[in-house]
Amino acid sequence: MNNLNQLETEYLEKLGDLAPALQGCEPDFLIISPAKTGTTWLSQNLGCHPEIFIPSIKEIHYFNIYWKRFDLNWYLKHFQNAGLRKKGEATPYAGLPLYVIRSIKHRLPHLRLIFLMRDPIERAWSQAKHEYKYRHGVFSSYDGSFADIPDQKFVEHFTDLHSINIGDYLLCLRRWLACFERDQIYVGFYESIKTDPQRLLRQVLDHLDVDSGVDLSEFPIAERIFPGIEREMPPHLKPYLQAIYAKKTQELSTFLREQFQLVPPPEWTATLVVDEVDPLLLEEGYKGYNLFVYQSKFYALPPELDHLMVEKGDTLNEYQARCQCFIGYSLDEIKYYVDQSLCETDREDYIGKYFNLILTDHFLKPATPIENYLGFDITLYRKRFYAFSRSLGPVNLAQLDERTLREYQLGGLCCIADTLDAVHQLIERFFLPILAVEGYKRFNVVQYRGRYCGLAQTLGHVDLAQLHERVLHEYQTSGQVVIALSLEEAKTLIDQVADQFSPMLVVEGFQGFNVVRYKGKFFALAQSLGPIDLTQLSEHALDNYQACGQCIVAASLDEAKRRIGRRIFSVAHLKRKFFKVAN
Repeated sequence: MNNLNQLETEYLEKLGDLAPALQGCEPDFLIISPAKTGTTWLSQNLGCHPEIFIPSIKEIHYFNIYWKRFDLNWYLKHFQNAGLRKKGEATPYAGLPLYVIRSIKHRLPHLRLIFLMRDPIERAWSQAKHEYKYRHGVFSSYDGSFADIPDQKFVEHFTDLHSINIGDYLLCLRRWLACFERDQIYVGFYESIKTDPQRLLRQVLDHLDVDSGVDLSEFPIAERIFPGIEREMPPHLKPYLQAIYAKKTQELSTFLREQFQLVPPPEWTATLVVDEVDPLLLEEGYKGYNLFVYQSKFYALPPELDHLMVEKGDTLNEYQARCQCFIGYSLDEIKYYVDQSLCETDREDYIGKYFNLILTDHFLKPATPIENYLGFDITLYRKRFYAFSRSLGPVNLAQLDERTLREYQLGGLCCIADTLDAVHQLIERFFLPILAVEGYKRFNVVQYRGRYCGLAQTLGHVDLAQLHERVLHEYQTSGQVVIALSLEEAKTLIDQVADQFSPMLVVEGFQGFNVVRYKGKFFALAQSLGPIDLTQLSEHALDNYQACGQCIVAASLDEAKRRIGRRIFSVAHLKRKFFKVAN
């Protein structure tokens, strides 16, 4: 217990003190449900409510992963745009160790919690498919197809401490209830999303103290989110999950009825009502022990005591006291006790140690994006920060080869840095338009996505970040935009097209007209008009000048002069004719 107190002290120190500027940004609720229990569906529907704010990153993973690198203020910044709305996020915090939950309670005492459960066997199978799809956990180095996964690989996943820890709903609830009041926790069932989603959602809204009578017609209630791999569990794998979950699920059912007046839905019947499953041998000869699972517990016995697996608990407990038998709640845990020859065990102490162990290991594995910044998902992997454009969709760093990664970088779709601030700066430098030169021959040169874009000032304000590729191409074709890899190259290209976009006096005083070249045409402007800035002249004014004979637009200088001559001749002829008539 002293070890747990020390871990809690270290954890609180890492969280740090709340910055005054972020007071009021603390989340009002957390969806702590285990993975694969409908958290994405619930998060997206809550985010549609006008009184609720959900960050763009659904799973921030602060209290289970990123607390070791960032203080609490980093976490609270995810909620600073919430205004007066209730704010919260959905990360599967269900299996956090007790000392972490106490720390959360210490810093966020008024939190409302949401805990959804799913038939434990179905959840474990769904989690296995998910981890295979994204190559997490025991599937991280597996290259084969899902159909070819050997049974032992599935069993390895089912018996993994992480999978069992979040699937042991009773243990999870008892930990959270040891720190939070019962009325702070809403407990519901994933199966309700299919059978009565509106009722489930309105109950959650009531729990969060927001308007539960809101019109749900525009909410994605009927949408199936992240459907996953469509494959049923092979029947011969089910006994392993029944051996792990049947007994503890029966205990959970009693607990829910007594504490929350809840009864598991009918879909749980296959897990709750099963014939007694015989002990299952998981591994033979592990450091002289055979490893079994039986009635939601794991056992390590020397071969000569295998017969005791058919005995009842008292006999096994006697052998455990003499260090001839080890008992735990996962395969990892029982191996740890064998490795350390620990006869007297403390499960919470082991969970605390395991939590820190997987935390250290997590920084070496692909992680869920920690934030979205200017259209980029930022992920921490192997202690470096990777920012990928959201246009790429989900990126699995573990499967990304160096060549593709380099192409993403060169294409402005990825940047990499050692710190979060540094990756922010790279995104801003390469992915926010920055004015490099203003007014170079009536062009502004903007640095954007590693290139230099010369924009004709006649275009007015242009937001490159929002400009469609088709429109950009049209501007290039017309010479109003040039794109180069360096500033000098951009200036050279501007020099080549500048004459088109900078009015240039070609002939002055030709029969009372000045001839100006602009945008590939020749404009003859009557000197009586005074100074005219063609770049600012509207189409309507130009049409009026042409109608009055004060402006002539031609394709060449010779044509402009001829039309000026004809214009002068016509005016002179009309004057002579008018003079004769008058006399």
